[in-house]
Amino acid sequence: MIPETKYDWIPDMKTFSHYSFAPLQKSEFDFFVRSVGHFRLSRVDKGSWKKAHFGEIFWGVEGAGYFVSERKQYLLKPGHVWYYPPGSQHYFFPAGELFEYRWLTIDGRQAHALFRGLGIKPGLRYAGECPGALFNKLELEISFPERKRRLAALSLAFSILTLAVSGGKKTARRKGCAEEARLMIDEDFSDPELNIERLSELLHVNRVSLSRSFSRLYGTSISGYLSGRRTQAALDYLRNTTLPVAEIAGMCGFSSASYFSRVISETTGRSPREIRA
Repeated sequence: MIPETKYDWIPDMKTFSHYSFAPLQKSEFDFFVRSVGHFRLSRVDKGSWKKAHFGEIFWGVEGAGYFVSERKQYLLKPGHVWYYPPGSQHYFFPAGELFEYRWLTIDGRQAHALFRGLGIKPGLRYAGECPGALFNKLELEISFPERKRRLAALSLAFSILTLAVSGGKKTARRKGCAEEARLMIDEDFSDPELNIERLSELLHVNRVSLSRSFSRLYGTSISGYLSGRRTQAALDYLRNTTLPVAEIAGMCGFSSASYFSRVISETTGRSPREIRA
């Protein structure tokens, strides 16, 4: 089953709305990650007025937005989180020229109990800088129906929720897109779906601009850096484990065992079997 993913980009207004739904909207778990997204709005979004059966948090990134509850307006600024519990009427809109935020939804029989158990109460709270890297990883994991990937998505969502509860100190600056791309590669190079197109989509930047920024900062291309991380990890496995070559290829993000063998041979001048011997 192919998950529903939407990505809208309006260059002149520098706005976007990017969201992904889990391919399975039912689960054997009492709660599961239903969807995740990253919005930058300059006007009221059509999805901002709805009644939802799932729990949803919004984490402010830039600009500000008004959230309405019981006929009162609350201002969500960067570093603050808003929570609508299951069964709530959602209504929010930008407070100025733009409103950028990340969001995620939790569904399931005990979704309300998860939020309540973590001490997340309806309304507004300060939480610190939005953990963009965790949201990006969640967007990668949510696209797959396998049980292992659904558990990984739930683990990432739990990490985000615990950060929302604990709060934090504001960092001196936000990382640039090239730095964020490198961090994502370092953490997720084993994912075969990760490439420059996916990185530019998740970071909401132009592919060419991202490539130039990365090359200028690190002296290599994104594809070269990604291939290098995968190859180095694979060489470590070949030298230090007895895992089958095909399994190592999959663990390190290579699309096939034959492609993996070709890359290793071109890089080292030896086949995987020769390196292991």
